Amino acid sequence: MDLLRRSRLAVGEAAVDAGRRSTDQGDFVQALEHYRTATRLAPDSATAQLALGEAAEALGEFDEALSAYQAAARRAPSTTTWLRLGEMADRMGQVDVA
Repeated sequence: MDLLRRSRLAVGEAAVDAGRRSTDQGDFVQALEHYRTATRLAPDSATAQLALGEAAEALGEFDEALSAYQAAARRAPSTTTWLRLGEMADRMGQVDVA
């Protein structure tokens, strides 16, 4: 892994951590911005995608949440990612996605 990629991943992880702190403080708007940054810097991070989806969902940004859950499920299929994706798709009436 080259230095630039490692640097982007490290900054992406730091953005996820900052988002978690904002979430813990109840500041979902700020958390969402941190998670967006994390997914830009580390687009392959399922953790960042899942966190982005959760923050977007909490703020009623359902299209963004669905997209993030889909990205998380593609990158790291798991019970959690598929459950979040299925619940959001169902909530939005997009049963073809669920």
